[in-house]
Amino acid sequence: MRGIYSENLDLLMSESRREWGDRLVLQPAQAGLQTIGWLGGGRTDTEFAKAAIGCGVLVLPLSEWALRWKQKSAVQVGFASVGQEEIRRGVRALATVL
Repeated sequence: MRGIYSENLDLLMSESRREWGDRLVLQPAQAGLQTIGWLGGGRTDTEFAKAAIGCGVLVLPLSEWALRWKQKSAVQVGFASVGQEEIRRGVRALATVL
């Protein structure tokens, strides 16, 4: 399973750099099932998460998990429970709302 997760993460990282540029920058993950995406452009993570749902992609705004969140807007992006074609579609869909 680790091999599949690693391949999915590699694909997500490369596709996101190509499609999103600096509008949403993923933090490289060493392990796990999800990573963090840092939003550029002054948009809040909750605004972006709502827009993402509108295009069929679920990302979780990190500000909702913190009492005193004072960092740059960020969302949790999962990659382990989806296939590679779904990752590609999701990246393209998110590009339309960034």
